[in-house]
Amino acid sequence: FWASWPTSGAKGVMASAQLTRPEGYHQHLTWEVRANDQSHSLLYTIQKRAQDAGCKFLLFGCRAVWKIYRGAKDVNAPNKGVVMYGTQTKESFNFYRSLEEFKSGK
Repeated sequence: FWASWPTSGAKGVMASAQLTRPEGYHQHLTWEVRANDQSHSLLYTIQKRAQDAGCKFLLFGCRAVWKIYRGAKDVNAPNKGVVMYGTQTKESFNFYRSLEEFKSGK
């Protein structure tokens, strides 16, 4: 999958980006956001955790957990470089700027 979209083009903001799925096997659903220029440099990695969390009873009340990393995810330090934490339910997405906000749900 590949997608490209324009951004505002304001000073200091990239003109466009690419959203791609990396090749190969990945335990988690993974997307990469790359610069849409000759460098194709990796800007962010977006991952949905393989297992849902917060299940109240069997599979009820579960939520998907998402993390957005600046650049590549460091497999040796799983929370290093995380810029946003997210949860997804059937009704909504919620994103948090810190692990503390994420854990408290505020």
